[in-house]
Parts: sequence; C-alpha cells; structure tokens
Amino acid sequence: MKQQMNIKLTTKNNMKKKFFIFLAFIVLTLNSNAQVILTSFQIRPDYVTNNQLNVTNINGPTAFKFAYQLQRGIISTGGFKSGTCSISLIYTEAQSGDSSIGSDPSTIVLHSKNITSSDYNDELAKFLDIDASLPANKLNGKILLRYIYVDDSNQSQVVNYSTTRYSIRQVIENPPAYTPPVPGAVPLYEYFVPSTGIHSYSTQYSASNYVGILGYVFNTQVAGTVPLYKMAGAVLGENYYTVNAGGNTDDKLICYVYITQITKTLPVHEHWSKTAKDYLLFCGPGTFGGYERPDNPQFYILQNPQPTTYALPEEDTMELYEYYSTSKGEHFYTTLKKDRPDYYYSKVLGYVYSIQKAGSVPLYRYVNPTIPSGNHYYTINKQNYAGYTYEGIVGYVYNNGNTSGTTPVYEYYNSSVVNHYYNTINSSFAGYSNEGIKFYMLPYSH
Repeated sequence: MKQQMNIKLTTKNNMKKKFFIFLAFIVLTLNSNAQVILTSFQIRPDYVTNNQLNVTNINGPTAFKFAYQLQRGIISTGGFKSGTCSISLIYTEAQSGDSSIGSDPSTIVLHSKNITSSDYNDELAKFLDIDASLPANKLNGKILLRYIYVDDSNQSQVVNYSTTRYSIRQVIENPPAYTPPVPGAVPLYEYFVPSTGIHSYSTQYSASNYVGILGYVFNTQVAGTVPLYKMAGAVLGENYYTVNAGGNTDDKLICYVYITQITKTLPVHEHWSKTAKDYLLFCGPGTFGGYERPDNPQFYILQNPQPTTYALPEEDTMELYEYYSTSKGEHFYTTLKKDRPDYYYSKVLGYVYSIQKAGSVPLYRYVNPTIPSGNHYYTINKQNYAGYTYEGIVGYVYNNGNTSGTTPVYEYYNSSVVNHYYNTINSSFAGYSNEGIKFYMLPYSH
C-alpha cells in the first residue's frame, strides 16, 4: 500500500512538472508571437539620479529626454508583424495597481505616438532623445511607458506598462557664482555621467553630474555669433555639438557661439571616443586617452582670464606656467593653472596671447606618448615629428625680436630622459644641451 501511494505521489508530481513546463512553453510562445514587445525604456541618465527624475523648480515644468525600443513579432511563414501600437509616456499617482492607471484622475499623458510598420528597421524600432516635460507641482507619482496593441489571434486590445519606472526627486540647488566676461553672456555648463561615460553641455544648471563651466555663450544671438546645435547620435545618450545644422530636425538649439575668434574668446575642440560614443568639448591644447582630436576648432567661446597675482600686460594675454615632474623628469607648459598629479608648479615663463595679434605666430604643443615621461615639445613650426602627436595651440608668440618689449625663449634638451626645457635665460644646465632661441614672448618681470 505504501509503495502504491508513493507511485501515485510520484505520478502526480510528474504531472505537475509537465503542466508547468507546458505552461511556460505557452508563455514563451505567446511572447515570441506577440504583436509588439517593449524591450527598453530609459530617461536619459543626465536627467536622473538613482532612478529618480531630477526636478529643480517644482513651481515650473521640468523638461527631460527619454528613449525606448520596440520589437515586433516574427511571422512563422516569414517576415514581420506590423508592430502597430500606441505608445504613451505617462505620469501617475495611482496606488491600486496597473489596472487603475488609465482611469486614475492623477494620470497625465506626457508624450504619445502611434507606431506603424514604417517606424521599424526589420524587427526593431528605436526612438532616441525624445522631448518630454513634467508639469509643475508633480512629486508623488511615477513616470512610466504604456503601450497598447491589438492581439492578432483574437483581435482584443492588450494594454501593457513598462517595468522601468521613475519617481520624482526635488533638487534644491543654486548655480555657482559667476561673472560674465561681457554683458549678456551666460555659462555653458559641463556635465559627465560616470555610469555611461557621456559628457553633455547646457546653459541650464543642475547639480547632478555637474563638472564645471566650459566658458560663456549667449542665449540670444548677438553680432558675430551663430547657433550651436546638439544632435542626437545613434546610441542612447550620445550627443555631438555642431554649428552646422544641415536641416536635420533632430538638432536642438543650445546657445549661440562665435564662429571666428575675437577678443576674450578661446577655441573649443570636440574630442570623440569611438568606444564610449562620447563627445568631449575642451578649450585649449590637449589629448585624452581613447579620444580622437580634430585639428581645427569647432567654435569659440568667451572666457574670463584666470586670476593672477599681477595685472596682465595687455588684453588677451595669458601667463604661461611651468610645471615639473620629479618622477618623470619632464617640464610641462600650460596657460591653465591648477593642481596636477605628480607635477609641482615651478614658475611663470612669460606671457602668450590668447588670440593672434599682428606679427604673432602660434605656439604648438606636441606629446610623445611612447616615452615614459610623456615628453611634450613646443614649437612655432607645425609639421609631423616622428613619435609625436599634435595637441594644439598653446597661445601666440613671436618668431623674431622685432617687436619691442619681447624676450627670447631658449630651448634646452635632455636626451637621457627625453625632456624639453624652456627658459628666458641663455645659459647651460647640467644634462641639457642649449638648442638656441625658439621664439619670443612678453616677459614676466615680477
């Protein structure tokens, strides 16, 4: 009897297992044959913190961007289903489950679109950097995506909601104090999202992922400026910046910048990382690991001069600072004074111009990345140097002493550590050979 009971129980358990396997098969089959499936939904990372939309002004609307991707079903005889559906981005405070969202009075449609077969590329339809706005005084609900389609098998309407949902985070923040170089100019803020490795730029301040002020631009067009557009790339969150709209409807006007250099401006180069799909804007010379750098600047933006101990000799002049690394044995020259790992500040070599003056020439910077010291080379002769990578223009100097008030700059070279050293003193230094006068600049006599 006991053996018979065990056989019955075993048979019953086996039947249960088979039933669940059969049920799972049905679910998988239904999913694979569905008219459409939502495969991803995301509010762009620079607008959120910990899955919460950042709201800085609760009394006004909060603009943001989102993206989603749909996958349409495959027909067993070949080809794809139409993928027709209705998409809605919604805000809701409904508390009684998804079934109550549609009828809940708090539910608001923030964006809607009817998807047709023409939106698909084979089985997928991608929608990137879509504009949306959360109305004022909305803090207690969630933002999610709803998609509705008609089931081919029984012509019944199917309503689904995304499992990804964003709550609302009120951010109390004040932008850093700033002084515009000219009246009407506003900061162009730089942001970086570590989780995605993506940089972005805006005249709107947010404490989330804030890096600093790249420079100063205009919100309305002034003489000599052109629109700067942000264009969405093929990857979610990827954006590049251009003054050439090209008639593309995806371009978004960010601000107005200068297309040619004038007083108080510096060039901006757009560095691109093919791996990270990131575009990094940077003022001045320099290279960044994994990024490609164009030779020519994209545009020019206003800059305030750096604080100096003594007054600058002329407008549009900059101090050229010398740094030295004892571990690398390398001298490094830059107009940007800041703390640098493994380098200590040495002195001001002299003054360079930030824009080209009559009779002045560019001072170019090159780097040899294959040398442990990371040797940098400075020259007024732009050409290919074996092993060196061009980094850009440091500033503008003179190629002769015909301009009154200038001083010669001598180059010294240490072949054992592969280091170039520059000084306004014509002398000899242990381990270095005197390579002679390389350029002339305004002297620092303090």
